[in-house]
Amino acid sequence: MRMARTTYTLHACAQAWLFLTCWWSFMARVMASRNSSLVGSGCVDLGASAPSGLELVRSFTAPEMVWTEDGATCGSIQNAANRLAELSQKWQAIPVDCGNPCFGCTAGETCCSSRGRCERGVCVCRGGAHGIDCSESPRRNKLSNLSAHPRPAGFRIYVYDLPGEFSIRPYALRSCRRADTSMYSAEERFLRLLLADKRVRTTNPNEADLFYVPTFTTSGPAGNVGCDRARLLLVQKYIATRYTFWARCEGCDHVFFMTNDRGACGLGPAGKNSIILSHWGLLGPYAPTMTEYDKIGRQYLDTLQLLAGINSARWCHSPHKDIVVPPFYAGIGQVQGSADSSPRKFLLTFAGGIWGYNNRPHRGKKNLSYYSLGMRQALFMRYSQTADQRIRMIDHAVPDSIFSLSEFCLAPAGGGFGIRLMKAIALNCVPLISQPYVLQPFEDLLRYEDFSVRVGHNDVADLSDHLQQLQPLTARMRRRLYDAHRAFSWEQGGLAYNYTVFTLCLRAKELKYGTAAHAECTQLAAALPSQGKARLRRFPSWFPPQLKSTIHSSIAMRSSRYRSAA
Repeated sequence: MRMARTTYTLHACAQAWLFLTCWWSFMARVMASRNSSLVGSGCVDLGASAPSGLELVRSFTAPEMVWTEDGATCGSIQNAANRLAELSQKWQAIPVDCGNPCFGCTAGETCCSSRGRCERGVCVCRGGAHGIDCSESPRRNKLSNLSAHPRPAGFRIYVYDLPGEFSIRPYALRSCRRADTSMYSAEERFLRLLLADKRVRTTNPNEADLFYVPTFTTSGPAGNVGCDRARLLLVQKYIATRYTFWARCEGCDHVFFMTNDRGACGLGPAGKNSIILSHWGLLGPYAPTMTEYDKIGRQYLDTLQLLAGINSARWCHSPHKDIVVPPFYAGIGQVQGSADSSPRKFLLTFAGGIWGYNNRPHRGKKNLSYYSLGMRQALFMRYSQTADQRIRMIDHAVPDSIFSLSEFCLAPAGGGFGIRLMKAIALNCVPLISQPYVLQPFEDLLRYEDFSVRVGHNDVADLSDHLQQLQPLTARMRRRLYDAHRAFSWEQGGLAYNYTVFTLCLRAKELKYGTAAHAECTQLAAALPSQGKARLRRFPSWFPPQLKSTIHSSIAMRSSRYRSAA
């Protein structure tokens, strides 16, 4: 074990040395590229020294793959650079009019904010305009004297315009091939709404409370199963070189959206300071939290251990700064049956994969594994052959109509976030959340105990009796679920965007003042429905007291560092 750790340490040191060597090479390119223009590539020349995005991604060299100590597989910087260059070249080969609208375009009317043209899904701005949607005038890339220009009232977010190779070209390549209606498309929907939201979006970075960095994770090198650490390092170095805002607090007021299966798992220093939006709220590092699912409760009882863990950059979700938002799921906005109070045929239903990838039988028997923190397998082994036909654990797909006949629908995790919670909401079936120590979307705002039930490994043996005791409450829980369903919808009429912006406002005020009790956030909350609404952060009922106090302490520490640097 000691030799393995020594080898890992030497490998990590070599990685760091290679990265620094490549970074100094990049800086040399920066100083030599004073006349480089990026107009038409997804970014605009700011009059500062920097290579194009393609030159930047080609300037890094490192080993092919990096395995993190937390069990996440993260591509190397060289791997990410090569992949970004490859995707950019493929993008150049697609038709100019690929059929997918650019950001800043409205159907049949204006395009690229009427200040550019849409080519291959990317805005090409004209007349000095720039931005991902051509909405910005001459660039302000440095902090100005804010006292000379009073900041307007209200919560504001500025959206960065990155080189095309970093994000918009890989995204456009994917979306031009087919409209992205997958569960990974929440960032696109969030960004389109943010760009059009004149209350919140600002084109003047000196007015911003937060800075949004669009990366479209699943369109890039990491895809939906890897971690995007390498590309985030590239993007962060670019921002730090071109803008002064990152240096104020090492990106603590910057926001990234990780739509991949495992969210921020494995990001390490790339995700330590910034606010991460993701669909995966695992409160701990991917390993051992996923593999020691039956023991992880112990780590939440030691305040000092928790404080070190939350601030270590190893947790997949850091609850003092990050936000869990819902993935996209079509049809949630059309939920029906809220008034249905009649008993349903089945008590609990699950249908789908059970064992996870590469879970081989051992002497003819499959085992509990990290997949779903062991919950799918434990419940299947306990109830798939039970005489109680009201609990249905099925290892293959079934029609949605079967779920609609059930009082409870199992909502487990997978190898990362699961989509079963969204399916249960769409079918107005009370979610049975079987994800130990995984925070759910907006669970620090909504009263999940009103419309869902949580279970862990200790509940498996007696689950049937427990659910039967709760059965008289399910009609009321379905009504509460219907009241809350719009918070989970990114479609027209949904409120997932509104809840995300409100929560971002809370994080911004906690960062600046140590508390979210601020009028600007209260105004945003006023637009949300009264059901399940919290004007401030709340803690889920299952949080241990030690975890709650640690989150409060971490918020205070983060705010103190920010105010010291400001």
